[in-house]
Amino acid sequence: MKKYLLGVCLALSMQATAYDGATMNFTKSIFDKIVTHVLMDGLQERDTAKQACAINIATSQTKSLAENYVNTALTKDELPLMDEFFDTSLGQDMIVWAEFGDMDDIDDIDKVFDFDKYPTGGYEKYQAVMDKYFDSDMIEQVFSDDVTLLRAFLASAVKCNIFDSE
Repeated sequence: MKKYLLGVCLALSMQATAYDGATMNFTKSIFDKIVTHVLMDGLQERDTAKQACAINIATSQTKSLAENYVNTALTKDELPLMDEFFDTSLGQDMIVWAEFGDMDDIDDIDKVFDFDKYPTGGYEKYQAVMDKYFDSDMIEQVFSDDVTLLRAFLASAVKCNIFDSE
């Protein structure tokens, strides 16, 4: 009986463990970048401390949004292949861009990467899963869950004193 209960507990804990691979990290970085860009644009009249405070609160919510995006865009069978893609040189360059690149290029990824410099022979197996992952509009997806971000924006307005005079 103890072994059975231990097995059930282990199975339940594994189901509760959120996926946290390269695809999730990349997606969260992109979502962080989108939310940061929107807040920086909307709060440009505020001081940098208030901007940073609001960004920290809002980006704390992007992990759940990224999980939703990944789980909607890809099946559990496709996820390991997408993670594997992020181990390639192109995938690594995309991760670096997600962290440090220019947000203005997100709508046209072809501007960001010179795809001719990457070996063409190694990417065919990733093509279908990449197309599926990148086919969805990430910017639209970030803001599709109005409640999560609205709560974060409202919390940041109060906690960061956004509307108090400078």
